Amino acid sequence: GNSASATFGPINIDKTAPTVSATATKNDGSPYVAGSWTNQKVKVHFEATDTGSGIAGDSFFDVFFDIEGANQSASRTFTDNAGNSASATFGPINIDKTAPTVSASAKKADNTPYTAGSWTNQDVTVHYTCADTGSGIASCTADQTFSATTTTTSGTATDNAGNSASASFGPINIDKTAPIITGSRLPAANANGWNNTDVVVSFTCSDGGSGIASCPSPTTLSGEGVNQSVTGTATDNAGNTASATVNSINIDKTAPTITGSRLPAANANGWNNTDVTVTFTSSDGLSGLATIPIEIVSLSLEGANQSVTRTATDKAGNSASATVNSINIDKTKPTISATATKADATP
Repeated sequence: GNSASATFGPINIDKTAPTVSATATKNDGSPYVAGSWTNQKVKVHFEATDTGSGIAGDSFFDVFFDIEGANQSASRTFTDNAGNSASATFGPINIDKTAPTVSASAKKADNTPYTAGSWTNQDVTVHYTCADTGSGIASCTADQTFSATTTTTSGTATDNAGNSASASFGPINIDKTAPIITGSRLPAANANGWNNTDVVVSFTCSDGGSGIASCPSPTTLSGEGVNQSVTGTATDNAGNTASATVNSINIDKTAPTITGSRLPAANANGWNNTDVTVTFTSSDGLSGLATIPIEIVSLSLEGANQSVTRTATDKAGNSASATVNSINIDKTKPTISATATKADATP
């Protein structure tokens, strides 16, 4: 009837693996989402819990990522005091610390290249080219079109990790206003609108925008003619042009013609015993006569070697003269007397 007992314990059985979680934060303390891009250091935090035997060793572990690269990941295994283990992996982790590249170029409205600082009379469109070999481009400034002068403009490229870079372009010089050109002439025309010498036509040019690139040199008109004209064109540095014409230039350098005649003609001895009428006839083939084309002068006084001179002038101021000379007029009859003598020479 004797009895004895024995007790063994405690007996601890844990068949459940611990629970492991992994979270990540960026260097600024904000959460990092797996698979996204960042330009900051990333800390992956592993933490294990076990409601049975408990975690053997530390229940947390941190891993830091600071090197550029895509598809990086971190794993960690935790074991409980019963020998059960569990693992967690966090990733991918994408880090890009390098700024993208951005460049600016420009074209004019006619699709030809535009060089910064030059002048144009067209709209200018600035285009930005963005590239990134890491996380890729998230945004790139759209084309910018300018219709007026602009000191400078800039565009920005941003990659998917938040890195950014900028490029500037300018100045952009646009001048769509034509220059001003005026013409003048020297000498001025006379009251009849004519010149009898060369006429020099000059042009004055100005531009309030890009400035004058070319202005016509003076032009000398030396040929005779009616209603001549000279046209000059001014060009500014943006390519705008304007023209001016100096017209109604009449040049006559040729003197008119004038001839004189007399009636009646002298006798064989070169004398007349009546009045002599002198007639002058003049003509001009270009500007025309400013004086009477026919003039009649009557000489009635006696005298030897008389002459008449007349001058013809055209509307340009040219003149020519003609003289009818060697006119001898004697209207007085000669005197005659008779006397007688005898043979002895006495009256």
